[in-house]
Amino acid sequence: MGYSYADFNGERLAIAEFNENHKHIKISKIYGQNSFIHNQPLWAENYYLAHFINHELFNNNDGMIMYNELPLE
Repeated sequence: MGYSYADFNGERLAIAEFNENHKHIKISKIYGQNSFIHNQPLWAENYYLAHFINHELFNNNDGMIMYNELPLE
């Protein structure tokens, strides 16, 4: 941990600037990935995902959602 771990410098700033300048492509951390990996290795926190928002399959279910709908009753 140090000064390089902030939102306004280094990789996080680069990602924020990229996302700001690209309307149809966004980069994001993969939140919750540690929950699916045994022993939670350090590398699991360093993965990011590029979202191609204008891709024809962008809103399709990727099969990772456990429940598509929750019953109200």
